[in-house]
Amino acid sequence: MSIISIQSKLLLLVSIALFACCMTSCDEGDLDVAKGFVRSDTYTALIDTVSINLSSIKADSVQTSGRESGLVGYYNNPLIGSQKATSYFGITTPEGFSWDKEKQVIDSIALIIKPNGYSIGDTSSVISFQVHQLKEQIVRNNSGYLNNINHIDFEEEPLGTKSLLIWPGEQKSIVLTLNKQLAIDIIDFIDENKGLSTYTTLFRENFKGFAIQTDTLQTNAIIGIDIDSEECFLRLYSHKATLEEQEITTDFDLLLTTSHFTEIEESNLLSPWDQLTSEKDRLNENQTDSECLIQNGNGYRIRIDFPHLNNLLEIKEQGRIVKAELVLRPVMDYIKYADLPSTIYINEIDKINSLGDFLYNTSGETLTPTLYKDVINNKNTYYSFDITNYINTRIQEAIVDTNQGLAISFTDSNAGTQLDYMVMGGYYNQNYKSELKIYYYYYDIQ
Repeated sequence: MSIISIQSKLLLLVSIALFACCMTSCDEGDLDVAKGFVRSDTYTALIDTVSINLSSIKADSVQTSGRESGLVGYYNNPLIGSQKATSYFGITTPEGFSWDKEKQVIDSIALIIKPNGYSIGDTSSVISFQVHQLKEQIVRNNSGYLNNINHIDFEEEPLGTKSLLIWPGEQKSIVLTLNKQLAIDIIDFIDENKGLSTYTTLFRENFKGFAIQTDTLQTNAIIGIDIDSEECFLRLYSHKATLEEQEITTDFDLLLTTSHFTEIEESNLLSPWDQLTSEKDRLNENQTDSECLIQNGNGYRIRIDFPHLNNLLEIKEQGRIVKAELVLRPVMDYIKYADLPSTIYINEIDKINSLGDFLYNTSGETLTPTLYKDVINNKNTYYSFDITNYINTRIQEAIVDTNQGLAISFTDSNAGTQLDYMVMGGYYNQNYKSELKIYYYYYDIQ
């Protein structure tokens, strides 16, 4: 996806205007051939806008297992409410583990995690981690995955806590020291059961895993952590009391591939988006001050409908649409230029908000927009999708179904692993208006 300055965009618009010989717009979406046109011997060329309807929708759940990263923390956002991320892990024993009861002494036990550099919220404040022991084993859903809405009960009393500052982009391992009694219990269990054929199964039943969360008083940030066996594990520190003390570390693998997932809890009673309770719901822009929300971590997307698509049938009979440009303006009151995502994605969507295919360009590649940044006037920062093929295909339908629309979201690879959000202005937003521009011409029929 290319990023073009507003000056380049102005040159582009001038070029298009020279080609089309006009520029005009209709506030209500009806094509008005009486405005802004120039007539040649064969055709009349126009540029017009067609009204669109934006709404916020929300998926019932978002897959957070099987990802390369997880989330931990708490973040209270004045616009969208508070969000709390808890990461869950199962545990297993190392192969060939042995313990010398006569000479080996437990020093400590710790859960080690590594931030991946991602964060959202106020990282200048202390983040207070809490590690809890699970009361039940982690079991996947029938789908084979676990989602942001899943929850596993854990002990109220934490095994360990630690408060520290984590700067944006920091990727230094964090050592969360746990109650020494956990190490004693593990060693006693292994000593009593290591010869049994069901040893591994029994171990997982007795030591079900961990939940990592943060408090909600000091913490106001959520960080990402690597879900990698080289970076995330349980470590037992011990030594042998011999003539020369021998320090020993033993690592217990966490069941990252099969059991890790992130639960993401929301509390947004004061947010207008709290009204979304079902995947089939639509929260129209007129209910949210003409602002719509995208956030992959909790499944928020923007739906775009074309209530006046039937009006374009007139062009099909007497002319041709040469370009359909979908212009989406982010509300820059809530986001910095540096935080604007480089791309967003567009899917077809049906009446009940079931996602269809991505839109594709003429080369068969996933359609992505051009981002125009206007650092002088925020209101002219926008994403531009060329949806000419889509519109021309839709108006060829025998009966144009206005219940079919488009959905805008962030990349699926970040779903459940990031909580970045963006608010898009609706069609009726006075400062950040999103719109559909139609470039077309009529044949002059005598």
